[in-house]
Amino acid sequence: MDKNKSMCRGCRDDFYNQTEDGGCWCFQNAAVVTRIRVGVWEDPPYHPDRAAEYLSCFRKQGSALLMTTDSRVRDKPFPENV
Repeated sequence: MDKNKSMCRGCRDDFYNQTEDGGCWCFQNAAVVTRIRVGVWEDPPYHPDRAAEYLSCFRKQGSALLMTTDSRVRDKPFPENV
């Protein structure tokens, strides 16, 4: 997927795309990355099917973007939780 400003929706810095000439300063150097968005209240494990494409600069209050290779991302529960 090519990066575009629609990928900024929901980011806490998207405000600058509507108010500043040239938009958000992070967009120019951002890359499209595959991440799993989780709420800070959620406990692991996180299922890999939740992966989606985000801009590398995406920030949203109350959530974190994890790489799909993170040790907390797995298909099955942790052994101690079974």
